[in-house]
Amino acid sequence: MIQILKDWATPENVKLTGWIFGMGFDDSILEDQRFPTKDDLDKVSTEIPVMVIHISGHFEEDSKGTLEVGKLADMVILDANPLTIDLNNIKDISVLTTIKNGEIVYQKN
Repeated sequence: MIQILKDWATPENVKLTGWIFGMGFDDSILEDQRFPTKDDLDKVSTEIPVMVIHISGHFEEDSKGTLEVGKLADMVILDANPLTIDLNNIKDISVLTTIKNGEIVYQKN
């Protein structure tokens, strides 16, 4: 997966979003059968943000993933939907609010 992300990270692709994106990875078929760590993603780039999205779109389902009592509320509220916005405009998405462990840690003025 690291090499695939590195191969995708051409100046032309990074210019589209400002990020290195990987979508649809499946940990069950990866050699280590685990989610990538920050150290893994740092091997791709430490200068350009890297994001990989699991094939299910979910992770940490036991403690996150739904809003209900007893689960962590780690989330960001964006001003646009990155899954439906034109790819050329992803770089323009703004974070409106960031919530970590149920507490607002950032709110745009």
